[in-house]
Amino acid sequence: MRRVIRIAICMLLCGHLSQAQELLTVKDAIAIALENNYDIKLFQNNLRVAQENVTPGNAGMLPTVTGNFNQNNSLSNSNQTQANGDVRALDNAKNNSLNYGISVGWTVFDGLGMFSRYETLKALQKQGEAELQRSVVTRISDVISTYYTIVEQQNLLSAIDSSIVISQERLRTAENRFSIGKASRLEVLNVQVNLNTDESNRIKQENVVKNLKITLNTLLARDLQQDFQVIREVAIDETLTLGNLLEQSKSTNPDLILIS
Repeated sequence: MRRVIRIAICMLLCGHLSQAQELLTVKDAIAIALENNYDIKLFQNNLRVAQENVTPGNAGMLPTVTGNFNQNNSLSNSNQTQANGDVRALDNAKNNSLNYGISVGWTVFDGLGMFSRYETLKALQKQGEAELQRSVVTRISDVISTYYTIVEQQNLLSAIDSSIVISQERLRTAENRFSIGKASRLEVLNVQVNLNTDESNRIKQENVVKNLKITLNTLLARDLQQDFQVIREVAIDETLTLGNLLEQSKSTNPDLILIS
């Protein structure tokens, strides 16, 4: 009975600790990952540059205007000795010159090169969009996969907890049977071995869950030791079909877009 009471107390304490921990939903995890991921921010910056470069001017279709402005200032000291022996000295003589100008050039036709450059700029923009999309999709996929792996392993941990409760009850029953002569000592030892195995498996499973949480925190780019709880229920969309997914992938998969 004392063992059962201790188990109940432990379960209550674990329940209170779980409530105190952060409840992390898969949507929140995705939002945090997208906000903190530096690769995504880098691809976003590259995409902005590519978008700004898609102009007729960068392709050479518009006139070019060049302005020049030069200003030179100097100070000089000079000494001159005349033929008659007179010496002329000039201190801090200033010399200023100013030049400026403007030129306009326009290549009317360069063998369709300007159109080729414009198409290249648009292709670079499309590539930047696909690379950003691929980075986002990859990060979301990693987060979702790790999150639901934690859910799976957490459920296995709960199953082990239930098995431990059953093994402890079986041990209590075996000890009572042994005390009244209805069971041998070997039966008690066998049940004890099963309980020890369950407890050992629980320790291993706890480490599995802990390592998975560290992996998810790494994907979220936050403190690796930050603990959290996951939602244990998994919603499954039963309307998905393989044919529709394959058809959608042709227009949404970033890898297919890059090679198209």
